[in-house]
Amino acid sequence: MKALTDFDIESLEAALARCGHKPAQAARILRAFYNGAGHVDLAGLRLGRTLLAWLRDNTLERRSRVVARSESADGTIKLLLGFERGGAVETVLMPTPFAERAAGCLSSQIGCAMGCTFCASTRRGLERNLEAGEIVDQYLHLREQAVASRRRVATVVFMGMGEPLLNLDNVIAAIKRIAGRGMGELGWRQVTVSTVGIVPGIMKLAEAGLNVNLALSLHAPDDETRSRLVPLNKRYGVRQQHRGELPAAAARAAVAVPRHSA
Repeated sequence: MKALTDFDIESLEAALARCGHKPAQAARILRAFYNGAGHVDLAGLRLGRTLLAWLRDNTLERRSRVVARSESADGTIKLLLGFERGGAVETVLMPTPFAERAAGCLSSQIGCAMGCTFCASTRRGLERNLEAGEIVDQYLHLREQAVASRRRVATVVFMGMGEPLLNLDNVIAAIKRIAGRGMGELGWRQVTVSTVGIVPGIMKLAEAGLNVNLALSLHAPDDETRSRLVPLNKRYGVRQQHRGELPAAAARAAVAVPRHSA
């Protein structure tokens, strides 16, 4: 069974049309769902008994649950989310200098194949890519936590478990639901995708034209040092990541590169 996070407006319209329901209801359903931080009173939308029954029989709100939660003194909230498909990831709500705002950190994979020496996520290798809906689930769980602590999620960064550019199709689909109008409405410029430097993925993200931020996690200024920390550097070295080469090409396709890389 699909969750509402598995749909964008167009795909929910198509699903409704196939079953003889009015496609125009899709936008109403998803707008209410995201406004409710992943919860929606379907009966309150007055959709009609037939459509209401179809939604209750064929969709879920989410396909994940909070397995564990911890909160630190500074207001950082860490959630361990378990998925219906199996596996779990950590997602984090972080404080900002503005008390009413928070930043979210999202995972894109369960585990990681990059082998970076300093990262715990890669120790057991890659288990699987997260589906777009599973990524959106994280965002909605964080929004719920933010509301409970009288904050709002103002920005998100893909800097949790996994390498986002190795699951790019699902990451892009998730960003469109998180940032796009009629759904999460966070805003494109409030999203940052962090990578250790998958050059083809960077260019593919640029070609998507989302106008999101790109963060390059270099960790070292030279190839010798970086290769010891980030095995991928042997394939895509520091020169290829240099701001004077890659961002110029990326900028032409509307990917913004922050002034300071991670």
